[in-house]
Amino acid sequence: MTSLLPHWLTPSFARPYEPIPLSDDPFSPRLSIDSDSHEFKPSESSSSSHRDRTRSRRGVALAGAVLLILLLALGAAAVLTGRRQGLGGAGPPLVPLAELVKADELRLGGLEWLEEAEGGLRTREYWWDVEEVRAAPDGVEKYPGPLIEVNEGDRVMVHVTNKLEKGTAIHWHGLYQNGTNYYDGTTGITQCPIPPGETFTYDFNVTGQFGTTWWHSHFSTQYTDGLVGPLVIHSPRERNYVPTYNVEQVVLLSDHYHTFSTELLQLYLATDPANQGVLAGIKGNNQVAAEPTPDSVTINGVGQSAGGGGGYAEVVVEPGQRVRLRLVNAGSFTAIKFSVDHHPLTVIELDGVNVEPYTVSSVTLAVAQRASVILEADQPDGLYWIRAIVDRAMLQYTTPTLESIDFRALGILRYSIIAPSPSLLPQSLSNLTHPSLSPTDLLTPLPALDAPNPTKSLVVHTEFQYTAEHEFLGFFGELWPERGVGMSYEELRGGRTTLGTYKGEGKVDREGLQENGQLVFEFEDVEVVDLAVDNLDDGDHPFHLHGHTFWIVNQGHGRYMRGRSVLNATNPMRRDTVVIPAFSHVVLRFRTDNPGLWAFHCHVQWHMNRVATGIDEVMDFPARLDISVHSGCSF
Repeated sequence: MTSLLPHWLTPSFARPYEPIPLSDDPFSPRLSIDSDSHEFKPSESSSSSHRDRTRSRRGVALAGAVLLILLLALGAAAVLTGRRQGLGGAGPPLVPLAELVKADELRLGGLEWLEEAEGGLRTREYWWDVEEVRAAPDGVEKYPGPLIEVNEGDRVMVHVTNKLEKGTAIHWHGLYQNGTNYYDGTTGITQCPIPPGETFTYDFNVTGQFGTTWWHSHFSTQYTDGLVGPLVIHSPRERNYVPTYNVEQVVLLSDHYHTFSTELLQLYLATDPANQGVLAGIKGNNQVAAEPTPDSVTINGVGQSAGGGGGYAEVVVEPGQRVRLRLVNAGSFTAIKFSVDHHPLTVIELDGVNVEPYTVSSVTLAVAQRASVILEADQPDGLYWIRAIVDRAMLQYTTPTLESIDFRALGILRYSIIAPSPSLLPQSLSNLTHPSLSPTDLLTPLPALDAPNPTKSLVVHTEFQYTAEHEFLGFFGELWPERGVGMSYEELRGGRTTLGTYKGEGKVDREGLQENGQLVFEFEDVEVVDLAVDNLDDGDHPFHLHGHTFWIVNQGHGRYMRGRSVLNATNPMRRDTVVIPAFSHVVLRFRTDNPGLWAFHCHVQWHMNRVATGIDEVMDFPARLDISVHSGCSF
């Protein structure tokens, strides 16, 4: 497919681009956020008008409707041509690991936040500069970005200044953005990218939800290069559903690449028309386009690599404490299994939904999934390994760098009585016999909430196919209530956003969007929708629905059999990111009660930029949508 990205999105660095194989280059650029300051202001004092929200605002403004845009996020057709920063002594200096990873920030405030919440809502205001730095978290670069920590009901204002040489945008994963769909941060759908040198202010309230989530760039593969960070929402309401604990800490897990993502993306999308359309890019075991295999794994931005580079993330506990670990898979491709030697983990939250406590040996999270676990510091004082292991079944090939670290990152759980020492490492072995939690396991949500009866049903399928242009792209196809042609998502021509094409009379030109490769489902009023998705691909896909938490009323092998598959409406598991295994199906039930245009897509980064960022766009009751938009993305 032809790239439809605006011309100014092409990145430009210091030297001409030279195609390279998957590399161990320790000096490729990574993205970072310089968070100069953030202030806490009482919400009563922040009643300024929206005219002060941005210094440069070229996006869209929306209030009131819900469109579901199914973006088969199985890859985007656009290729960004990367140019490599100078190697060795060239380019900016290497950022020391101690300065890159702000470990203290990930140790959360805990119970005092709940006390503060009872004292009234506040405005949390941040100023971020997004720019490139050179760093080496595993001996070969990373991040993560600043923590956003708020109380339910708080107002959040984030001023993002783009100091990159390409566009950017920030998506607040899992947030409902009720009434502020235009701040969802999905480039090409709800906003134009923030141009280089410009500042954009995200301004929204966090209402009706709490729990563990994260934020990340939603522009091309940008978050693979480090533009991610944790987001935690506290609430006194959660006291009703979780066991007591003493302290809490964020644990960001990620697969990690030593090559800049634009180069990997170009290799992934490369074709060879002269060779009967055989992909000329990365080859896997089946000789079809293979997703780039990561070079290492990180825990809170720190990992190891061949030759002893990097370091160990550390969690410090007091003997007898109950510690809440907020786990986030902020990676690009693989599921990651998390465990702590000798310490069972009690799961109490999945994707911002509390669950009945369930004790396990390990928790495996697909990309974009989250979990909270309680760890009891009841073992003999000492050091214990924390393990983060990639799911090898997802890899079509391995690399020497990943094999050298046994497909994992190690961190350290240290009892505070043991003095820290770089030369002192754990000698523990994993010895637990509890069950493990997989990305598809269904626990019991709290509070119990039965799924309402559906008023609409949709059946779609997703798969990869070769195109006439010799590309291997992901497609979404509608099976019910109408059988349609499979579509592979592309951004609209002329730099328009999908939201910007919305008709003022409350209608979406669905046919016109389909002609541009966008599958859109429009709901004129509040409905209860059953969305069945058949995964016809031979790989697992973690699908995320923006702006909603859904009920998982059915999942199983093979295709969904309408009228025959049994649907469970009795307090089914609720999440915002669900894994659909290979050759399997899932049925999601949700309300179209959140006005806006919402993407539904696979969260594997390489799929979001190969084709099919989603199954479709979902528009919730557009008749109530009041939109004032700038229709183009030219600046």
